[in-house]
Amino acid sequence: MSIADNEVGVSASIGISYFPTHGEKLSDIITKADVAMYHVKNTTKNSIIQFDNNMLQALEEYCLLETSCERAMDNGELYLVYQPKVDVLNKKVVGCEALMRWRHPKRGLILPERFIPVFEKSGAIHDVGIWVVRQVISQVKSWQAEGFYMPNVSINLSGLQLDKPDLIYRLLSEFAGAGIDPKIIEFELTETTMMTSRGPDALQSIELLRQCVYQVSIDDFGNGFSSLSYLTELPVSSLKIDNSFIRNMLHGGKELVIVNSILSLAMNMGLKVYAEGVENLRQAEFLCQHKCFLQQGYFHSNPMTAEKLKEAVIEWESKTSHQIDYGDQPHAQQSAVLMNTA
Repeated sequence: MSIADNEVGVSASIGISYFPTHGEKLSDIITKADVAMYHVKNTTKNSIIQFDNNMLQALEEYCLLETSCERAMDNGELYLVYQPKVDVLNKKVVGCEALMRWRHPKRGLILPERFIPVFEKSGAIHDVGIWVVRQVISQVKSWQAEGFYMPNVSINLSGLQLDKPDLIYRLLSEFAGAGIDPKIIEFELTETTMMTSRGPDALQSIELLRQCVYQVSIDDFGNGFSSLSYLTELPVSSLKIDNSFIRNMLHGGKELVIVNSILSLAMNMGLKVYAEGVENLRQAEFLCQHKCFLQQGYFHSNPMTAEKLKEAVIEWESKTSHQIDYGDQPHAQQSAVLMNTA
């Protein structure tokens, strides 16, 4: 469509309900068509969906979380857990990822994939981002006071946060004010976020990260629709192979080709590459045989509290439990220790 000589893209999200299947009153039918429309807008967009009762349940769940999210921080319902990132060849924990959890008084434990979209749409994601940074600062300083060194702590950033350079400046100021070395902090952005957040505000945020020497990791790499040019334009330090490829690579085929291609690309560009979502010994060994030794996933460790993480790391680096076949690597006879610690 052309408006005032400008091309404008137009799409439609349409919800459908039927009489008498979805109600006998006009108001009921319109309400359910409206619910279906919002379901389209919140999921697939630009499509047509017929109402079903699961949508109503999902809407009720969303409304409950939306009304609860503003008080979640004040009530102490949010907390962080940490999942280690390991170098299985050298038997070291090389960092951890800070992951948020919500202990809701009515719904119990809620994982990020359910509540992060609610926080984003309500605008609470900005205050939550500051809360996460302050929690990480407090934990890093606590570890340092105890003589425990964590080489790297990664924090997830959403596209909405990246589009707010003032917020990014506040986050970085929190770290600087606390005296935290930028080299141990890494911000994780999904590949989709990197491709869709390309406006001037997002680029300003990325430039702030570059100037302040913070590391940037591309999460879910290979799952986007990207031009790879951003890898040369942005301060990227590492890639994390999307777990869907890790899950299916043992079958060979395209997934294995993609994994090998990402490993080759990262090596040639001097980037670290992590395999995330490693869930069993076969996957861990297979990755090692393809020279991918930096791994993260439930096979190595569940996400855990900071105190349990410290204990597990000390134990993990002091004894062996699983033997991994490293292929033709010089440390092939060395055992890798895996923290299957709840």
